[in-house]
Amino acid sequence: HAINGYMYDNIPDMTMLVGERVRWYLLAMGNEADLHSVFWQGQTVLHRGHRKQSIEMIAGSAYTADMVPDRAGRFQFGCGIDEHFKGGMVGSFRVQSSVGAAAAALGGVMRSYYIAAVERQWNYAPTGMDTVAPVHGDGPALSAEAEAALATTVYKKVVYVEFTDATFTVEKAVPPEWAHKGIMGPVLRAEVGDTLAVTLRNAGPRACSIRPHGLSHTAGDGFAFAGEYNKAGRADVVEPGATHTYSFEVPERSGPGPGDGSSVAWLYYSDVDHTVDINTGLVGGIVVARRGSADAAGRPTDVDKEFFALFNIFDEGRSWFSGEADYADVAHQKSTINGYIFGNNEAFRMRVGDKVRWYLFAVGGQTGLHTPHFHAATVLEYGRRTDVTQLLPTSTMAVDMVPNSVGEWMLHCHVSAHMMRGMIVTYHVDGPDDSTKLDALDGGAVRKYFVACEEVEWNYGPSGRNGVTDAAFDADRSATYMAHNDTRIGATNRKARYTEYTDDGFATAREPSADWRHKGILGPVLRAEVGDQIHVLFRNKCSRPFSMHPHG
Repeated sequence: HAINGYMYDNIPDMTMLVGERVRWYLLAMGNEADLHSVFWQGQTVLHRGHRKQSIEMIAGSAYTADMVPDRAGRFQFGCGIDEHFKGGMVGSFRVQSSVGAAAAALGGVMRSYYIAAVERQWNYAPTGMDTVAPVHGDGPALSAEAEAALATTVYKKVVYVEFTDATFTVEKAVPPEWAHKGIMGPVLRAEVGDTLAVTLRNAGPRACSIRPHGLSHTAGDGFAFAGEYNKAGRADVVEPGATHTYSFEVPERSGPGPGDGSSVAWLYYSDVDHTVDINTGLVGGIVVARRGSADAAGRPTDVDKEFFALFNIFDEGRSWFSGEADYADVAHQKSTINGYIFGNNEAFRMRVGDKVRWYLFAVGGQTGLHTPHFHAATVLEYGRRTDVTQLLPTSTMAVDMVPNSVGEWMLHCHVSAHMMRGMIVTYHVDGPDDSTKLDALDGGAVRKYFVACEEVEWNYGPSGRNGVTDAAFDADRSATYMAHNDTRIGATNRKARYTEYTDDGFATAREPSADWRHKGILGPVLRAEVGDQIHVLFRNKCSRPFSMHPHG
């Protein structure tokens, strides 16, 4: 796990000055394991007009990111995926003071927070069941994955809890609208220009800290990269029973970029050993609003609702308490949203027509690629309309939604293994408080399609040859996948395929024209303009149940 061929901060010095305009060129190569979440400690970058502290990369990708460092010091950069970071994919860069470079005056307010690290019994599934697809009577049984995940759901954790003042005697009540945050710590809010004074009381059994992304801070940094960090010289580490006050500044580079909305999200977590600390439960979110765009509490004024969703596989075998039981089995790796599995979350509730902002977060390791999918709605992600986005560990994202479908809908990770193990919650959309918010479809066309699901013998290589090498399938390396013999199934396999028909008699298939034969196994394209309605008559001609589930 290397950066430019160097591991464990052996990369030669990369030095810049405060205030310099710095461009980073990022390249990634490799295979399906080479998912990287490139992060910079203590600074932020602009990527495609969006303010970021980490950028998601896959093998073959190449990006640029622009930085204007505003604080001198030595800072880490590397991959935020746990196995890559601890395997050596980490380096550092140095920012030197510049003659005449003065920090811009902040001009904002001081916001104080009192947070304790508190030991709790956490239940990943308080109902003890899959509430999204419950088992009733003679209905289908739980999957093996669900049964294993639900077998044990209560674990000892340490979480961030907000208190009313520095005496740490009264917990600050969590309003019902924020109960959905689950295991996440209190939200730290600021406008650009503010300063956060965060007092941490460690009521847990091991040292911990608060490390924010996106903000400017001066606490001592540790640079040991495997196992427990070297705590020597780190003023930000809080021992059990101790208290420490952090000062986090919120300069312009902590707020939204030119392509962002009125607010952006950042992570905070304990990083005495960030892998173990986060698995223990010490993680939370930060929201920074553009200057002048928030109310007195720091909430952006141009949205009606805000929701937080942390996608993480909590590994109980890698927490502070992993030695108290045998947690080696995969059943103790909980695929969660906000610390809940299988829809056991507190309600995300909104109304039709509300302007809703979702703050999405991810932490974790090699398996931490997440693809949040919103059913029955779409979101704007950096100006792009979608209903599925993507996250890697240390990713944060703010996406905007205006729901128009009343009901209870799923939000889940579309990575199959994560969904099957419980990374599913539901959100509720109530009717509008104003009938003018209903999204009426007036004047559009009704487009009708007749689609059947059919079983076919599908040939992955009908020419019988490797089109790249022009060799027969049994004559080169493609034989592993394409040759048919006593130990190989070959290129032809039974598949289920969507086929379009001309009418509701389902007697005459609509064959694609020559221009569309390249679609291969893909079903017919369903086309519409905004304002239209699509009516699909679906017939299942297969030997098992199937459906059609549209996105968007």
